[in-house]
Order: sequence, then C-alpha cells, then structure tokens
Amino acid sequence: MNRSATVCALLAVVGVVGVVPAASRAAGTLYDCTITQKREGVDWISEKVGIVIRQGQPAVISDSVILHFYGKPIETTQVRNRANKLDVRWTLRGARDDANQTVNHMDYNARINKQTGAFSLYAKPDGYPNRFSGKGNCVTKTAK
Repeated sequence: MNRSATVCALLAVVGVVGVVPAASRAAGTLYDCTITQKREGVDWISEKVGIVIRQGQPAVISDSVILHFYGKPIETTQVRNRANKLDVRWTLRGARDDANQTVNHMDYNARINKQTGAFSLYAKPDGYPNRFSGKGNCVTKTAK
C-alpha cells in the first residue's frame, strides 16, 4: 500500500459523505486521523484513517487497508461515543498478508481523545499472537 492509496482513503470517506442523499443525511463529524508513530513496514496500520460519525447511523471507516481489500469504505455499528473519548471497532474478513496467507479476520480498535485529538489504532489478526499498533492525532471536521 502506498501514499496515493492513503490519500485515496481519506478522499473516499469524504466522497461517501457527499454521495448520501441530502434528504437522508444527518450532519455528523469527520475525524481525519494521521498515524505519526508506528513500526516501519507495518502495512496493517494505515498512515491516514477517516472516521465519520452520524447520530443514529453506522460509522463509516476508510483507510488504505480497507480500500485495498474492499475497494470502498466500510460501516460499523461498534461505536462507543462518550463525552471525552470515541472508540470505534471494525473487522476485516478474508484478507491476505504479504505471504499470501489468509487472515480469517483482523480486528481493529480505534480510540480518539476528543479533547486532545490523540489517536491510537490497534489491529489483531485472528489466530496469531501479533498485535499491530500506531499512534497519532485527529483533526475534527463537520460533515454536512
């Protein structure tokens, strides 16, 4: 996955916001997140992650990993939206690693500190002891 795929990840989230019919669209929040700390060569953690949260609707997630395997952003209802923190979880199913081995599912957990913008992202592959992680920050934007 390369930098252009990373840029496309964020644009895809913004694009999803734009293609929902206006009558059914509720205003929401786009978290434009950038990973600044991660182990070199860990492709399971994208440099850019976009998360759109709308009241009463599934969250929309996009990053270069999601776009690589699914070709479009995904939705999740595993959202815990508190006053100070936002936790979002999602799962990728049937992905293949660099050795062409199938990863039945890769579980992701993102946490955003709403006061500071601090962002952490963890990925855990099913059946493996590995856990991948990255840290960075998010800029909050209003999705209209």
